[in-house]
Amino acid sequence: MQNKRLKLSAFLLLGVGLLGLQAQVMFILDNEGVESSFTLIDITKVDFSSGNIKVATIDGHSNSYTLSDLRSLNFNKIISGIQTLRPAQATGSINLFPNPVIDVMNIQSTSTIESIDVIEIISMEGRIVFSQVVDPNSNVYQINISELTKGIYVCKLSNGIAVETIRFVKQ
Repeated sequence: MQNKRLKLSAFLLLGVGLLGLQAQVMFILDNEGVESSFTLIDITKVDFSSGNIKVATIDGHSNSYTLSDLRSLNFNKIISGIQTLRPAQATGSINLFPNPVIDVMNIQSTSTIESIDVIEIISMEGRIVFSQVVDPNSNVYQINISELTKGIYVCKLSNGIAVETIRFVKQ
């Protein structure tokens, strides 16, 4: 019965974490106090079978744990300072246009982040599909996203201290 509750809890936590893009790391703590951690975007499959939890990652590794030997399964954010997702047309310190985007996305930063070092585009599955180091002295950037499939994405701008995010639609 305890295994079924742990399975259900893990399934619900994993589902909520992946859907909301809130949890970024999954921690597994066994009864001996040994902790394992997995970045959610690196997990390809979590399998619950025969009283075990098996975690497969994109690098081909697979770890298996006996459910009765686990003390906890937790999900935590590892990046602090992330602001809430902005609506499709951002106002304030970041302007992303046009939105929806067909081929070229323009990003203009006005003040919250003094200098942007990295621009990342993240799919709704949590995968980084584009990453580029940019000139921190500029405040206008053009990104060619013609190779991306149609859908909703998150553009993440960071400078090592602060992070700004904005949603956009790729047509």
